[in-house]
Amino acid sequence: ILQIGNYTQVTAGYEHTCALKTDQTAECWGSNDLGQSDVPIGISFIDISAGYYHTCGITTSGSILCWGADFNNQSNPSTATPLPATGNTWSEVSAGRSHTCAIELNGDVSCWGDNTYSQATEPAGLHLAVSSGEFHNCAIQDDYQVDCWGSNIGGRAADQGQYIYLELSAGITHTCALRTSGEVDCWGDDSYGQSTVPNNYFQSVQSGDNFTCGINYENTLQCWGNNSYNQMMTP
Repeated sequence: ILQIGNYTQVTAGYEHTCALKTDQTAECWGSNDLGQSDVPIGISFIDISAGYYHTCGITTSGSILCWGADFNNQSNPSTATPLPATGNTWSEVSAGRSHTCAIELNGDVSCWGDNTYSQATEPAGLHLAVSSGEFHNCAIQDDYQVDCWGSNIGGRAADQGQYIYLELSAGITHTCALRTSGEVDCWGDDSYGQSTVPNNYFQSVQSGDNFTCGINYENTLQCWGNNSYNQMMTP
């Protein structure tokens, strides 16, 4: 299925998908039973992230707007811990299952929503990127090491400090990160082989629900893990 238009970013949630267009407007499609695909009208965005049943975006003015499920305040950034200083703006947002995390321009991380596993408890230090999974988060620190927090069942939230990382993606029960060398490390649950990385070099990696996909150096999409729904069958 092709979605016609000029897009600059795409993000996949549980049963919905959102994307940013070149004119900085956002579009969402798929499940909308809780309003997770109802993009605010007349707003321009620089970043967007689809969670399980909610979506959050950073506006061109640097503020965060969220829509969809709000049972645990996951769509209410005014409940963030800690609240950003007045005038501070956001650089990245990541929506998880029932929580959300975001990074301020100064590198501070704030989170809000469900905190059952301390996944909405902010980490110390400065960070460059953040990715929220089901009940955990991982972030790249300003020294390019990986810092994780939240549920660590199966080792999904284990910190990684032996390499320099450029990108990371928190899945449901596992996490993957891209080294500067192009090699990918995955950790956490490996029941379906989702953490067993093929012997190759990659440009990008994304973790899903028991599967992982990456773009390798041949510009080919390569996936590993669970394929019960043909989610690894590339177009």
